[in-house]
Amino acid sequence: GMQIRDKIVETFGSVERFAKEIQLYETSINQYLSSRNLGSTTFKIRTMQAFGCNFNDLYMTETEQIRYFTSTVSWYIESYNQLKDIEILEKLKKLTIERELMEDYAIICRCFAYYYRNQGKHDRALSYIELAVNYMRGKKNIDRFGLYLSDLMVMKLPFTGRSGMSKLLEEFYSTLDRVEGPLTKGHMYSNLAQTYFEF
Repeated sequence: GMQIRDKIVETFGSVERFAKEIQLYETSINQYLSSRNLGSTTFKIRTMQAFGCNFNDLYMTETEQIRYFTSTVSWYIESYNQLKDIEILEKLKKLTIERELMEDYAIICRCFAYYYRNQGKHDRALSYIELAVNYMRGKKNIDRFGLYLSDLMVMKLPFTGRSGMSKLLEEFYSTLDRVEGPLTKGHMYSNLAQTYFEF
């Protein structure tokens, strides 16, 4: 209901104006938007006519909402270090596992890896980034796999020498050739530079 309310306000300026547009009472619309089934058939039909689209296109399903949150949660990944960060990640981890959204779970694992790396807990960071890489290995999203693989290289450095990285570097280069996104390639090259600097 909140998603639809936001679209109503964005398009019509207020719920009151929208109520006049579709010829229903404002109190009824507010009630519909706060109910689980999102109102009467009349409300849904008039809303579809007002927006010129299918009613279900006005809001995201629970799965779509989870996907949206997981795709945006890593925007500030470098600064994760606070208790509130881990609380949000724990909730998203639970939701993605319950709904078997494993590629979204991989995103959360990467966020956990950065969180623990920022905390100086490198062993936990490594275990989470390995999970993220393993869930993305063989999936269609080669850019995300390449991104996570390059993060794995950097997070594995404290635990292995140059000889222990040869297989990982080999996989990195073969993945880099298939990655298409320039931002992803940039991040991968940055991680590669950091790896060689540490060597």
